[in-house]
Formats: sequence, structure tokens, C-alpha cells
Amino acid sequence: MGLFSGMYSLRLVAVLMLLLMVANATAHELALPNSKPGCLRECGELDIPYPFGTRAGCYLNEDFLITCNTTHNPPTPFWGDSNIPVTNINMDGQLQIQTLVSKDCYNKTDRIDSIWNTTLWLAKTTISDAQNKFTVVGCDSYGYIRGKIGDKNYRGGCISSCGSKDDVMDGSCFGSGCCQIDIPKGLKEIAVEAYSFNGLQNVSQFNPCSYAFVIDDSQFNFSSSNLSIITERVPTVIHWAITGQGECEEARRNKTSYACKQNSECYETDANNSVRGYLCRCKDGYEGNPYLSCRDIDECENGNHLCSKHAKCTNIEGNYTCECIKGYNGEGRKDGDSCMLNQSSTVITKIVTGVGLSFVILLVFSSWLYFMFKKRRLVKLKEFFFQQNGGILLQQQLSKQSGSCDTAKIFSEKELKKATNNFDEKRIIGRGGYGTVYKGFLKDDKPVAIKKSKIVDKSQIEQFINELMTGKKVVSFARSEEERSLVNYFLFVLNEGCFFEILENGMVNDDNTEHIRKVAELARRCLRVKGVERPTMMEVAMELEGLRRMLNVEVDIE
Repeated sequence: MGLFSGMYSLRLVAVLMLLLMVANATAHELALPNSKPGCLRECGELDIPYPFGTRAGCYLNEDFLITCNTTHNPPTPFWGDSNIPVTNINMDGQLQIQTLVSKDCYNKTDRIDSIWNTTLWLAKTTISDAQNKFTVVGCDSYGYIRGKIGDKNYRGGCISSCGSKDDVMDGSCFGSGCCQIDIPKGLKEIAVEAYSFNGLQNVSQFNPCSYAFVIDDSQFNFSSSNLSIITERVPTVIHWAITGQGECEEARRNKTSYACKQNSECYETDANNSVRGYLCRCKDGYEGNPYLSCRDIDECENGNHLCSKHAKCTNIEGNYTCECIKGYNGEGRKDGDSCMLNQSSTVITKIVTGVGLSFVILLVFSSWLYFMFKKRRLVKLKEFFFQQNGGILLQQQLSKQSGSCDTAKIFSEKELKKATNNFDEKRIIGRGGYGTVYKGFLKDDKPVAIKKSKIVDKSQIEQFINELMTGKKVVSFARSEEERSLVNYFLFVLNEGCFFEILENGMVNDDNTEHIRKVAELARRCLRVKGVERPTMMEVAMELEGLRRMLNVEVDIE
């Protein structure tokens, strides 16, 4: 059972891999076929597009044969049946090949290694004059380039010399260590020769060879290191075209040999390609290999269109159209945003926008009025309660004490809440007939007693205030005659030793008894009839300050 299951799994994997390979091959074919079906698409690192191919039936004719030598690793593509490697095929009529470097090498006295002459026979192609330059490298060197332009022979040369390696400048090729000349248009069947004037006798230690070659100028930047070594081959660009059929007009007449396929167009080689013939390219709006098939480009799908933002792009064969979306007028042209809102839509939009904006403004203004009204009402309500609860009377009482050293002040509700931790029950130190006493701390951490009223009878307010403030009424007829005056009452209870009975419940505890007694004794001295027996205000202030500091120290210790 296990063996059967394993074999089934292997078969399933094999089927999936086969399907994946088929899918990949199909996707490759559907993407953009660049070579004929069943033909080798690449050799080594070179892509081989049709009309080029590696065997009969895969190329247009023998002029486009690429020989793929698979004995090399990686495989090496060669131009035709020659030994010239091909490194790039450009569908615009350019071919990059690797050509041999001509050299003449010496030690101090003898020639040791030389390839004086290298040739490149190009029957139906020409050297690119726009991209190549004839180059000579060396400090005792000269070279020749020979070839044919039509039926005429051509010969050119270049001289390079220098006394030492320090004489040359990197990137410069104007005769000191390196020399370059332009290639004439239409040159083919070329031969390149390298020589030395004096066998490199004075420079062989850093420049053992004279070099001459034709090279793609974009691939060469002279360096002093080139004096000692140049690679065996260098990149050279040649031109190719469909030849033997005349140019475009003549080639179209013979439909069987005409190389440009459907949805492609013929164009003649430009001034940079002196090969007499033609090339093919896909028409605008199409992509692919023009020698096989060109297919429509969906500009709408790939985003490569110029429809305005309010227009819909619709793909058509070889092009696309732009149509304004609903609610907009215009042609949806590709030269900008030409779709405009139609008149009815514009009016409706303006009305909706205006109504919406007015509603928002009205809402904001109404909210602001409500907020201001509520704030003003709250202020007036606070003023009313302040007056109702004796605030005016309290201010009058405080104004009478303005000359004292530590004048009482009126605190806001917010300050009192902060001092008592929002009248926390844990802060309660006593309860009286008219309110609850809380222990609080001011901003400077000074401990204070805060009494919160719990009465609502207006007649008792004054009593609370005085309390491709004093705890008792100053004068009370409810007390006996000797106790009617608060001063006499205070002296009486002090003499009788029952002073603490006069104080409000909750004001006295074990921690402050001694301090209150000392304050009472100080008050009695201040009430003596004879002025000489009363302490001065400075003495009173000093004693009270001493008691306050003593109290703070004890609180800190606790």
C-alpha cells in the first residue's frame, strides 16, 4: 500500500512538472515569438531572433546563419561558418562581433609574439562608421587599416608615441600612448596591421607590444594599463540588412521573398547603414518580431495611453480611442483633459455644492452661538451663586483684614478641588453643624483646613461666613452676659481651662493641641488692656512664623 502510494505521488509530481513545462512554453510562445517554432532561441548568452537562425529552416537565408558551437562551455555563437564570435544582435540592423587584435611584440632585443595582420571579410555587411574607431595603442607604435569602399581601395593609419608611462593620460586617445581615427562609411573587407618603429627598445619594460584594432568606441576607455595588455579580441559593430531583393519598393513586388510580415512595415537602411537593402519593423501600435508576426498592443491595459482622466480608453487594432465618461462632454482627445462637465451637470453640482456649504456654515455658526450662550450662562450662574452664598459678605470681611500679615483670600472651586483631591472622603478631618472640614494642600504644599458648606438656608449664610472666618458670632445674645462678647467669652474659657470647648468640632486633634494652645496664649496677650503689656506686631508675626515652621517640620517628619 505504501509503495503504491509513493508511486502515485511520483506520477502526480511528474504530471504537474510536465504541465508546468508546457504552460511555460505556451506562455513563452504567446508572449512574443522571437524565433521560428522548434528553432534554437539562444546560444550561450546570445538571443537569436529571426531572420537569424542556427540551421536551415530557422534563418531567412545563409547570410543570417549563426553557428552555435556546443563544445564550448558555455556554448559560443559564431558569425556564419567563420571563427568570429557574435555577442549581440540588434533588430535595428546592427550586429556586435568580436574581432582579432593585431599586435607586434618585443623583448629588449627580439620580436617575440606578433600578429601583424588581421582581416575581416564582410561580403554583405559593412563596418559601422558611427560606432567604431580604428585604434592604435603603444609608445613606439603605428598601425594601418585597409579595406574597400565600393570598388575603391582604402588605406588609413595612426601613430602613437610616448617617452614613459607617466606621459600618457587616462581617457585621452590623441597620440600619446593611444591614437584613434574615424572609420569611413561603407568600409568592408578590412585588414588591420600593427607595427613598432624601433622594436619598442626604450619602452618594452612597460609597453611590450604595439596594438591595432577596430573597436566599438562606447566599449573602450583608454587607460595606461592598456600599454601592457590588450585582450585578444575586442567588440566591433557591423551593419546587416535584407539584401538581394533591392530596397523596399522593389522588394514588395515579390511577395514570396518579401521579409516584412503582417502588421509590419519596410524601411530602407539609413545613412549610417551603407548596406543596400531594407529592414522591417512593427507598425505603430504593434509589437513583436516584424519578420515573423506583429501583434496589437493593448495601450489601455498597460497604461501606455494619453486619454484624459475623465475619458474611457478603448483598445482598437493598432491604436486606441478615448471617450468621455457619462456626465462629461468632449472628444476625450489624447492631447490633454478635453472632457468637461456638461452644462446640466455643472449647474446641479454648483447647487449641491452651494447648499452643502451653506449647511456646513450654518451648523458651525449655530454651534458657536450655542457654545457662547452656554458659556455666558455659566458665568452668570456662578456670579449668582457667589452672591447668593455670601460671596459679597465674604469679600467685605476679608477687606477688613487687608492690613494683616497673612490676609485670607478667596479660592476658586477648581483650586479647592485640587487642594482636597476633589473633596476626597479620606481628607475629612471633621464635621460641623454647617459643613464638612477637609484637610487640603495649597500649591506650596502648605496644609490648610477647608470647610465645605452643606446648608441651603439663606438666613444662615452670614453665620457660615463668620464661622509597440471666626468659628463663633462676634456678639451673640444667645450666650450668657459674661459670654455675650466673643472676646470676653474667649478670655473666660481660657481662664477656666476649658478653651478647647470654644473651638469647632474637628479642628483639634492630638497633633495640633499644643500649637493651638500657644496661639491662644498669644491671642490673650494681645487682648491685654494696657498697651505696654501687649506684644508688638513684629513679635506676634515672629512667634506665629516660628509656630508655623515647627508645625511644618513635624508634618515632614510624619
